Amino acid sequence: LEFRRVLFRSAAGIALAEKLQKRKSLVVAFVGDAVLETGAFYETLNLIALKKIPLLIIIEDNGYSTFANKSVRVSPDRSTQKIVEGHGIQFYKSIGDDVFNVFNFSKSIVEDARNHKPSVIEFSTFRRLEHCGPNYDDHLGYRDASELNSYGQRDPIASARRDVLNKISETELNLLDFVIVNYVTEVYERALQTRNE
Repeated sequence: LEFRRVLFRSAAGIALAEKLQKRKSLVVAFVGDAVLETGAFYETLNLIALKKIPLLIIIEDNGYSTFANKSVRVSPDRSTQKIVEGHGIQFYKSIGDDVFNVFNFSKSIVEDARNHKPSVIEFSTFRRLEHCGPNYDDHLGYRDASELNSYGQRDPIASARRDVLNKISETELNLLDFVIVNYVTEVYERALQTRNE
């Protein structure tokens, strides 16, 4: 929980600094749906609405808080939309399992947020791997096999790959993947060097 408080305070603070310096930057905070169970979320909504801070909050709603399903931790009457709009902030909702849909859906919202209209987008999605790591946690038994199997059929990465391969060849995709991985690695290493200077 402490990390979430720091995340929101930092995101709102950075976004406020960008606004005060009259930059057209946008700060985006990606969080899980359990963030609605923290006070920091409400404090941040209030601040960004009051100061018209260019912050876009993306809520990835996978229905779980670590291992606890929403049904055991949240009233069925709670409405994220009403909470967000009650603070005077634009709220949007879509499905997050289609990479191209997410991109197209978000374009105008990103521009609005950049122009000092803070916004929240809630994407319903599925968390395939463990809560904090790169491993499968199916053996823990908190999700049943049918839920896990249904996700395998709508895996956004596999789906996006199929869509891209309808437009370019496998060789071109592999080359593109190689270029992107090298670029990200280079930027990451530069960031580490900068941090250590």
